[in-house]
Amino acid sequence: MGTIALPAARLLLERLEQALHDQWRELLQQRQLVLDQFEAEAIHDLRVTSRRLRTMIELLAPRIGQHQLRRLRRPVRRLTRELGQLRNLDEAHHYLSGLEDDGLTPLLTQLERQRRQEHRRIRRLLAELPHKRLHKLLELAGQQLHTPETAAPLEVVSWLADRNLTLYRPIHQLLQLPELAERAEERHTLRIAIKKWRYFNELLAQLWLRRHDRQVALLKRYQGLLGELNDREVFLAMVKGASGLEPQVRKRISLVIAAQHRQLINDFKQLLSQQPLRYQLHI
Repeated sequence: MGTIALPAARLLLERLEQALHDQWRELLQQRQLVLDQFEAEAIHDLRVTSRRLRTMIELLAPRIGQHQLRRLRRPVRRLTRELGQLRNLDEAHHYLSGLEDDGLTPLLTQLERQRRQEHRRIRRLLAELPHKRLHKLLELAGQQLHTPETAAPLEVVSWLADRNLTLYRPIHQLLQLPELAERAEERHTLRIAIKKWRYFNELLAQLWLRRHDRQVALLKRYQGLLGELNDREVFLAMVKGASGLEPQVRKRISLVIAAQHRQLINDFKQLLSQQPLRYQLHI
Protein backbone atom coordinates (compact mmCIF):
# COMPACT_ATOMS: atom_id res chain seq x y z
CA MET A 1 0.00 0.00 0.00
CA GLY A 2 1.37 3.44 -0.95
CA THR A 3 1.86 6.30 1.43
CA ILE A 4 0.16 9.68 1.33
CA ALA A 5 2.39 12.73 1.16
CA LEU A 6 0.98 15.34 3.52
CA PRO A 7 1.46 19.02 2.78
CA ALA A 8 3.50 20.95 5.31
CA ALA A 9 1.41 22.07 8.27
CA ARG A 10 2.25 25.72 7.65
CA LEU A 11 1.14 25.40 4.02
CA LEU A 12 -2.22 23.93 5.05
CA LEU A 13 -2.74 26.68 7.62
CA GLU A 14 -1.78 29.38 5.13
CA ARG A 15 -4.34 27.99 2.70
CA LEU A 16 -6.96 27.96 5.45
CA GLU A 17 -6.18 31.54 6.38
CA GLN A 18 -6.39 32.56 2.73
CA ALA A 19 -9.70 30.72 2.31
CA LEU A 20 -11.05 32.54 5.39
CA HIS A 21 -10.12 35.95 4.01
CA ASP A 22 -11.39 35.07 0.52
CA GLN A 23 -14.75 34.03 1.95
CA TRP A 24 -14.97 37.26 3.95
CA ARG A 25 -14.29 39.34 0.83
CA GLU A 26 -16.92 37.32 -1.02
CA LEU A 27 -19.46 38.09 1.70
CA LEU A 28 -18.72 41.81 1.52
CA GLN A 29 -19.07 41.76 -2.28
CA GLN A 30 -22.36 39.86 -2.09
CA ARG A 31 -23.61 42.25 0.60
CA GLN A 32 -22.95 45.23 -1.66
CA LEU A 33 -24.59 43.48 -4.60
CA VAL A 34 -27.76 42.91 -2.58
CA LEU A 35 -27.79 46.53 -1.42
CA ASP A 36 -27.40 47.67 -5.06
CA GLN A 37 -29.86 45.29 -6.75
CA PHE A 38 -31.82 43.33 -4.13
CA GLU A 39 -32.50 40.48 -6.55
CA ALA A 40 -33.52 37.01 -5.38
CA GLU A 41 -30.41 35.30 -6.75
CA ALA A 42 -28.07 37.77 -5.05
CA ILE A 43 -29.93 37.32 -1.75
CA HIS A 44 -29.59 33.54 -2.03
CA ASP A 45 -25.88 33.84 -2.83
CA LEU A 46 -25.29 36.10 0.16
CA ARG A 47 -27.00 33.60 2.46
CA VAL A 48 -24.90 30.74 1.10
CA THR A 49 -21.73 32.80 1.48
CA SER A 50 -22.60 33.55 5.11
CA ARG A 51 -23.03 29.83 5.78
CA ARG A 52 -19.67 29.03 4.19
CA LEU A 53 -17.99 31.69 6.32
CA ARG A 54 -19.58 30.22 9.44
CA THR A 55 -18.17 26.80 8.49
CA MET A 56 -14.67 28.29 8.59
CA ILE A 57 -15.25 30.33 11.74
CA GLU A 58 -16.56 27.29 13.64
CA LEU A 59 -13.55 25.25 12.53
CA LEU A 60 -11.31 27.81 14.24
CA ALA A 61 -12.92 27.35 17.67
CA PRO A 62 -10.04 25.31 19.20
CA ARG A 63 -7.57 27.97 18.04
CA ILE A 64 -9.37 31.18 18.93
CA GLY A 65 -11.43 30.23 21.99
CA GLN A 66 -15.16 30.39 22.69
CA HIS A 67 -15.31 34.12 23.46
CA GLN A 68 -13.81 35.18 20.15
CA LEU A 69 -15.81 32.48 18.36
CA ARG A 70 -19.07 33.97 19.66
CA ARG A 71 -18.04 37.50 18.66
CA LEU A 72 -17.34 36.32 15.13
CA ARG A 73 -20.18 33.87 14.70
CA ARG A 74 -23.07 35.86 16.19
CA PRO A 75 -23.43 38.59 13.50
CA VAL A 76 -22.80 36.13 10.65
CA ARG A 77 -25.34 33.67 12.02
CA ARG A 78 -27.85 36.48 12.43
CA LEU A 79 -27.33 37.45 8.79
CA THR A 80 -28.01 33.87 7.67
CA ARG A 81 -31.13 33.62 9.82
CA GLU A 82 -32.62 36.99 8.91
CA LEU A 83 -32.16 36.39 5.18
CA GLY A 84 -34.11 33.13 5.51
CA GLN A 85 -37.55 34.74 5.64
CA LEU A 86 -36.81 36.80 2.55
CA ARG A 87 -35.59 33.71 0.73
CA ASN A 88 -38.82 31.86 1.67
CA LEU A 89 -40.93 34.71 0.31
CA ASP A 90 -39.01 34.76 -2.97
CA GLU A 91 -39.18 30.98 -3.38
CA ALA A 92 -42.88 30.88 -2.56
CA HIS A 93 -43.72 33.67 -5.00
CA HIS A 94 -41.70 32.01 -7.76
CA TYR A 95 -43.29 28.60 -7.15
CA LEU A 96 -46.90 29.79 -6.77
CA SER A 97 -46.63 32.09 -9.78
CA GLY A 98 -45.50 29.09 -11.80
CA LEU A 99 -48.77 27.28 -11.05
CA GLU A 100 -50.53 29.90 -13.23
CA ASP A 101 -53.73 29.86 -11.20
CA ASP A 102 -55.63 33.18 -11.14
CA GLY A 103 -57.18 32.18 -7.85
CA LEU A 104 -53.81 32.68 -6.17
CA THR A 105 -53.69 36.42 -6.91
CA PRO A 106 -54.61 37.47 -3.34
CA LEU A 107 -51.80 35.34 -1.90
CA LEU A 108 -49.26 36.54 -4.47
CA THR A 109 -50.19 40.13 -3.70
CA GLN A 110 -49.74 39.45 0.01
CA LEU A 111 -46.29 37.91 -0.61
CA GLU A 112 -45.23 40.94 -2.65
CA ARG A 113 -46.30 43.24 0.17
CA GLN A 114 -44.41 41.16 2.73
CA ARG A 115 -41.31 41.23 0.53
CA ARG A 116 -41.38 45.03 0.40
CA GLN A 117 -41.47 45.06 4.20
CA GLU A 118 -38.60 42.55 4.38
CA HIS A 119 -36.71 44.63 1.83
CA ARG A 120 -36.62 47.61 4.19
CA ARG A 121 -35.70 45.48 7.19
CA ILE A 122 -32.89 43.61 5.41
CA ARG A 123 -31.43 46.81 3.98
CA ARG A 124 -31.13 48.14 7.52
CA LEU A 125 -29.56 44.88 8.67
CA LEU A 126 -26.96 44.93 5.88
CA ALA A 127 -26.20 48.61 6.39
CA GLU A 128 -25.64 48.02 10.11
CA LEU A 129 -23.44 44.93 9.69
CA PRO A 130 -20.33 45.65 11.83
CA HIS A 131 -17.99 44.82 8.96
CA LYS A 132 -15.01 46.83 10.25
CA ARG A 133 -15.07 45.09 13.62
CA LEU A 134 -15.57 41.69 11.96
CA HIS A 135 -12.67 42.36 9.62
CA LYS A 136 -10.32 43.00 12.55
CA LEU A 137 -11.55 39.89 14.35
CA LEU A 138 -11.03 37.75 11.26
CA GLU A 139 -7.54 39.14 10.77
CA LEU A 140 -6.72 38.21 14.36
CA ALA A 141 -8.26 34.75 13.95
CA GLY A 142 -6.12 34.13 10.88
CA GLN A 143 -2.99 35.11 12.77
CA GLN A 144 -3.88 32.74 15.62
CA LEU A 145 -3.69 29.76 13.28
CA HIS A 146 0.09 29.95 13.32
CA THR A 147 1.03 28.61 16.73
CA PRO A 148 3.71 26.18 17.95
CA GLU A 149 1.02 23.53 18.48
CA THR A 150 0.28 23.45 14.75
CA ALA A 151 3.81 22.67 13.61
CA ALA A 152 3.26 19.03 12.56
CA PRO A 153 1.21 17.95 9.52
CA LEU A 154 -0.37 15.07 11.43
CA GLU A 155 -1.59 17.47 14.13
CA VAL A 156 -3.34 19.58 11.51
CA VAL A 157 -4.81 16.51 9.81
CA SER A 158 -6.05 15.24 13.19
CA TRP A 159 -7.71 18.59 13.87
CA LEU A 160 -9.48 18.57 10.49
CA ALA A 161 -10.43 14.90 10.80
CA ASP A 162 -11.96 15.52 14.22
CA ARG A 163 -14.07 18.37 12.85
CA ASN A 164 -15.10 16.25 9.88
CA LEU A 165 -16.28 13.43 12.15
CA THR A 166 -18.09 15.90 14.42
CA LEU A 167 -20.07 17.20 11.44
CA TYR A 168 -20.87 13.72 10.15
CA ARG A 169 -21.98 12.25 13.50
CA PRO A 170 -25.49 13.87 13.60
CA ILE A 171 -26.03 12.79 9.99
CA HIS A 172 -25.23 9.20 10.91
CA GLN A 173 -27.57 9.32 13.91
CA LEU A 174 -30.45 10.76 11.89
CA LEU A 175 -30.02 8.23 9.08
CA GLN A 176 -30.60 5.42 11.61
CA LEU A 177 -34.08 6.68 12.51
CA PRO A 178 -36.97 4.46 11.39
CA GLU A 179 -39.34 6.09 8.89
CA LEU A 180 -37.00 9.06 8.53
CA ALA A 181 -38.61 10.08 5.23
CA GLU A 182 -41.96 10.74 6.97
CA ARG A 183 -40.49 12.75 9.88
CA ALA A 184 -40.51 16.41 8.85
CA GLU A 185 -38.58 17.84 11.83
CA GLU A 186 -35.82 15.25 11.55
CA ARG A 187 -35.60 15.75 7.78
CA HIS A 188 -35.11 19.46 8.34
CA THR A 189 -32.36 18.80 10.90
CA LEU A 190 -30.72 16.36 8.48
CA ARG A 191 -30.77 18.94 5.67
CA ILE A 192 -28.94 21.50 7.81
CA ALA A 193 -26.40 18.90 8.97
CA ILE A 194 -25.72 17.78 5.39
CA LYS A 195 -25.32 21.38 4.29
CA LYS A 196 -22.68 21.99 6.97
CA TRP A 197 -20.83 18.78 6.10
CA ARG A 198 -20.90 19.62 2.39
CA TYR A 199 -19.38 23.07 2.94
CA PHE A 200 -16.67 21.50 5.09
CA ASN A 201 -15.92 18.91 2.40
CA GLU A 202 -15.56 21.71 -0.12
CA LEU A 203 -13.19 23.51 2.26
CA LEU A 204 -11.06 20.37 2.57
CA ALA A 205 -10.84 20.21 -1.21
CA GLN A 206 -9.48 23.77 -1.19
CA LEU A 207 -6.88 22.94 1.44
CA TRP A 208 -5.59 19.86 -0.37
CA LEU A 209 -6.03 21.36 -3.85
CA ARG A 210 -8.05 18.32 -4.89
CA ARG A 211 -11.50 17.71 -6.29
CA HIS A 212 -14.09 15.81 -4.27
CA ASP A 213 -16.75 15.93 -6.96
CA ARG A 214 -18.46 12.59 -6.29
CA GLN A 215 -18.99 13.09 -2.57
CA VAL A 216 -19.99 16.75 -2.92
CA ALA A 217 -22.39 15.91 -5.76
CA LEU A 218 -24.14 13.33 -3.57
CA LEU A 219 -24.39 15.77 -0.69
CA LYS A 220 -25.86 18.37 -3.06
CA ARG A 221 -28.43 15.85 -4.23
CA TYR A 222 -29.50 15.06 -0.67
CA GLN A 223 -29.54 18.73 0.23
CA GLY A 224 -31.55 19.68 -2.85
CA LEU A 225 -34.15 16.97 -2.34
CA LEU A 226 -34.57 17.73 1.35
CA GLY A 227 -34.80 21.43 0.50
CA GLU A 228 -37.62 20.80 -1.97
CA LEU A 229 -39.48 18.80 0.65
CA ASN A 230 -39.09 21.61 3.17
CA ASP A 231 -40.22 24.17 0.60
CA ARG A 232 -43.40 22.24 -0.17
CA GLU A 233 -44.23 22.17 3.54
CA VAL A 234 -43.66 25.93 3.79
CA PHE A 235 -45.75 26.59 0.66
CA LEU A 236 -48.57 24.38 1.90
CA ALA A 237 -48.68 26.22 5.23
CA MET A 238 -48.77 29.54 3.36
CA VAL A 239 -51.71 28.41 1.22
CA LYS A 240 -53.65 27.01 4.17
CA GLY A 241 -53.06 30.14 6.26
CA ALA A 242 -53.57 32.76 3.56
CA SER A 243 -56.51 35.11 3.83
CA GLY A 244 -58.59 36.00 0.78
CA LEU A 245 -58.36 32.66 -1.02
CA GLU A 246 -61.54 30.98 -2.18
CA PRO A 247 -62.06 27.59 -0.48
CA GLN A 248 -61.94 25.73 -3.79
CA VAL A 249 -58.66 27.47 -4.72
CA ARG A 250 -57.15 26.62 -1.35
CA LYS A 251 -58.18 22.97 -1.75
CA ARG A 252 -57.02 22.74 -5.37
CA ILE A 253 -53.57 24.17 -4.72
CA SER A 254 -53.15 22.19 -1.50
CA LEU A 255 -53.79 18.98 -3.41
CA VAL A 256 -51.18 19.91 -6.02
CA ILE A 257 -48.55 20.64 -3.38
CA ALA A 258 -49.42 17.51 -1.38
CA ALA A 259 -49.05 15.32 -4.48
CA GLN A 260 -45.62 16.79 -5.21
CA HIS A 261 -44.65 16.30 -1.58
CA ARG A 262 -45.56 12.60 -1.73
CA GLN A 263 -43.46 12.16 -4.87
CA LEU A 264 -40.51 13.86 -3.21
CA ILE A 265 -40.88 11.56 -0.19
CA ASN A 266 -40.68 8.57 -2.53
CA ASP A 267 -37.63 10.07 -4.27
CA PHE A 268 -35.95 10.56 -0.89
CA LYS A 269 -36.63 6.97 0.14
CA GLN A 270 -35.13 5.76 -3.10
CA LEU A 271 -32.04 7.92 -2.62
CA LEU A 272 -31.57 6.61 0.92
CA SER A 273 -31.77 3.06 -0.38
CA GLN A 274 -29.63 3.39 -3.49
CA GLN A 275 -27.00 5.95 -2.45
CA PRO A 276 -26.61 6.00 1.34
CA LEU A 277 -24.36 8.62 2.88
CA ARG A 278 -21.21 7.20 4.45
CA TYR A 279 -18.40 8.80 6.37
CA GLN A 280 -15.43 9.88 4.29
CA LEU A 281 -12.32 11.95 4.88
CA HIS A 282 -10.48 12.89 1.70
CA ILE A 283 -6.82 13.83 2.05
